[in-house]
Amino acid sequence: MGNLIFVIVIFVIIFNSVKKAKGGSSKTARTAGRDAERDSWNRRFAKSAAPSAGTGGEKKTESAKRTSAAAAKKTSPGPDQELSTTEYLRQKALEDAREHAAEKKQENLRLYHETGGKMPGQRHLSWDPVPRDMKVVRCGYCGAENLIPERSNRKNYTCYFCREDL
Repeated sequence: MGNLIFVIVIFVIIFNSVKKAKGGSSKTARTAGRDAERDSWNRRFAKSAAPSAGTGGEKKTESAKRTSAAAAKKTSPGPDQELSTTEYLRQKALEDAREHAAEKKQENLRLYHETGGKMPGQRHLSWDPVPRDMKVVRCGYCGAENLIPERSNRKNYTCYFCREDL
């Protein structure tokens, strides 16, 4: 077991030395980018932490400038900048959520027009108790059990499963 660990350590050392000899950095691209970002943040922080000879009002405008610059930076990267993985995934999730909402709205609109504006019943499972102010109506076409409000007319509802009139 000790020999295996020793061989792995030697392999890593040789790999890093060969990489450095070829002119490549031993850091990955992500680590190098993070280090550069951290250095620029440290430089900005050092400038803002330096004592100023002005009044308190000047400090407020300086912080306002920094926040507006940060907000402008967050909006969108330039064409030559790449998005970080997390930023890309966040934007992709927002885009997918918008698409899903649009598809859902379109599907509901289609069902509304197909059924003449009738609402679908709610699904009822045989082992679930019937909620208060609801009644169970069996579909005449597929036999599915639908829950509809007790005081409403069954002609105003369609089956949740097959969308036939109840």
